Amino acid sequence: MKKVLFMVVAMLCVVTMSKAQQGRGGMRMKPEDRAKHSVDLLNEKLTLTQEQKDSVYQFSLAEAKEQQALFQAGNNGGDRKANFEKMRSIREKTQQKIKGILTDEQQKAYDELVKEQRNRMQGQGRGRGRQG
Repeated sequence: MKKVLFMVVAMLCVVTMSKAQQGRGGMRMKPEDRAKHSVDLLNEKLTLTQEQKDSVYQFSLAEAKEQQALFQAGNNGGDRKANFEKMRSIREKTQQKIKGILTDEQQKAYDELVKEQRNRMQGQGRGRGRQG
């Protein structure tokens, strides 16, 4: 169960980050926009209630703000590896909170979404190479 939850957290973050990079450039996207994007994505796939949307927005906004601060610290000479681990921990906590507000049916769909995103990202990672 712990492993599945970790993967769910990782995938939501990957989905959010990949979509953000396609849009306005990842961490350059404002935390409010990242949170809204997370809500929109999950609502599209899970059909959230308004209460769930509000909760996901709050969870995602807090995550985005914390991650933005860590990202900026890493760019200013901070320990990037330590910050990456902190970001992962933040994502895991957010994922646990999100999963906690979903119905059983939504949780199953959420797990599927995470699995699909993980597979998609693994496929993209294999196709990339350094050009230079």
